[in-house]
Amino acid sequence: FAVDLGGAWSQRRENQAAVDTAGVAGALQTRGVDQATAIAQADVEIVRITYQSIAPNMTLAQWAAEWATCTDPDKGAEYTITGSSDCISYTGSLSKIRVKTPLVDTNTTFASIIGLDTLQTDAFVEVLIALKLDGNVLPFGLPGASANATEICLKSGSNPNGIPPCDGPVTGNFGFLDISEYGNEEIPTVTQCTGDTNNRLARNTARGIDHPIVKAPNGAAPFRTDLAGCSSGNINYEPYSLMTDTGNKTGVLDAGFIDGIGGYDGRLDDASAPYTFAQGGKSFDDTPLSYWLNGNGVSRCETALGITAAPLPLRFTHDEMAMCLGSWTPAWGIMFDAGLQDAARFGWVPMFYGLTLGVGNTTLNIEEFRPVYMQTTFWKCNATSCDAIHDPNEPIVGSISNNDNLQAITAIQLPRRSLPANILDPFEFDDSNTQYSIIE
Repeated sequence: FAVDLGGAWSQRRENQAAVDTAGVAGALQTRGVDQATAIAQADVEIVRITYQSIAPNMTLAQWAAEWATCTDPDKGAEYTITGSSDCISYTGSLSKIRVKTPLVDTNTTFASIIGLDTLQTDAFVEVLIALKLDGNVLPFGLPGASANATEICLKSGSNPNGIPPCDGPVTGNFGFLDISEYGNEEIPTVTQCTGDTNNRLARNTARGIDHPIVKAPNGAAPFRTDLAGCSSGNINYEPYSLMTDTGNKTGVLDAGFIDGIGGYDGRLDDASAPYTFAQGGKSFDDTPLSYWLNGNGVSRCETALGITAAPLPLRFTHDEMAMCLGSWTPAWGIMFDAGLQDAARFGWVPMFYGLTLGVGNTTLNIEEFRPVYMQTTFWKCNATSCDAIHDPNEPIVGSISNNDNLQAITAIQLPRRSLPANILDPFEFDDSNTQYSIIE
């Protein structure tokens, strides 16, 4: 029995190695296609790879017939989609794949004496398809050829329109993007392709978008739209065309950055931040960008500005940092500590081909991704003034009352090559955009 069980155990190890490989290979087949195509391609690859490793003594047709009768009674309720076999299953957005092999016979030697001619083994795997370092890609857009240190203003509406850089509406395009929620069990999110626009925008702001997006091959049509990918039911669709979101966004910035929404904390509501700010019942991250400078960054800014840096936390003010970064050249090298990537105010935003965000709801292709740091907050504004304007760790202008909402926030662009490589590498949004992990 020990000999026969050892043979069966060896077979099961082969089964497990094969199904692990097949599960990841199947997940790779879901990239860049609609759900039906993704499932068909993944199923074929899973059957092919397991056949080569587990059942070489059968024909491929015979092995496929084994899959046709295979059952998987132990799969969880989250696996709502069945492929060509009950033993190949997918979650609704294809963010997880479960594969269980058909039973494989292993001939016995000694157990046949008591009529046990074969022992049967199988194996299973669950593979997660996930966006790398989810949470740092924000639903805001930049027009093409934006310069380092240039600030963009995100506004809930037309006000304020007399305070740079928030000086004037741009035909309703205030920098927001209409990005779907694909449904990612790991965050978790549910599928919401259209509708609930403002709340969806606030959720995407609070926790970052929940699915991969990539750079477009060029700025012209054809487009590979985010909505088409969501409608296709495949989290791994990898769109590169996004649509601007126009009109007033009352409450979106306050919910996304401060108060939180739908179980997600506000992006700036970060108790672990090095510095926090509290006033009028609001509490949020108050860490200035200069806090994250490394020694080289401090030295470069001192030379560029002709001043000596102040002690931490405010080595340089907002205006001084903008002037310093505006002078940056590649020869300056890396200026920021690696901890910047975990800062509540840090994120990545798509920059599009073309010099404007267009008029109305415009579909644009992504040229690259730009690192940004959320900077100035504006509270309860009219056309020319606000109850309060605040830069991180600088004196507040005015005061924030309990009923004041965040109505605008600026984002300062950082030179990509001023960041450490361990921040840049995961956000080179190309073919390595998605990670495939065996989770069980």
